Amino acid sequence: MLIQGLQDSSWLDYNTRAIFLEFNVWNANTNLFNMVTLLVEFTTVGKSLPSHTIESVQLYRYNGAGGVLALVSEIACIIFIIVMAILEIRKIIKLRRAYFYSVYNITQLLIVLLFTAALGLYICRSMWTIWTVEEMMNNKSKWPQLSHYDHSIIR
Repeated sequence: MLIQGLQDSSWLDYNTRAIFLEFNVWNANTNLFNMVTLLVEFTTVGKSLPSHTIESVQLYRYNGAGGVLALVSEIACIIFIIVMAILEIRKIIKLRRAYFYSVYNITQLLIVLLFTAALGLYICRSMWTIWTVEEMMNNKSKWPQLSHYDHSIIR
């Protein structure tokens, strides 16, 4: 029925190589936004190759008691890494070159640097989430593109 409508309106003919159907769904029970991509590719011999991709994104992190616990834990981690960074900077200033002769000190510095990078990515993710939710609320006729969301930052 749908394919026939596409053929009648000249959207689907012998030159068509692929049909993409993309849509977003929000599951209120799990509080997840799902990005669904359905694809049908047509070969030169007339065969169709269907495929699909389903990706889930949790935009609202701090819902319920678990959300409050996550927020408090994240704030505690941020405070901890700030204290650790200050201590390591003081140690570097005090020991100068000798600081870098100890494997333990290098490991501590590496931990602080990696955690700081993770914190930066977390801030980027939070800002993107705020902008996306604002776009959804301000422009209800157009759904934002969630596929740009970096899933490695989510988990």
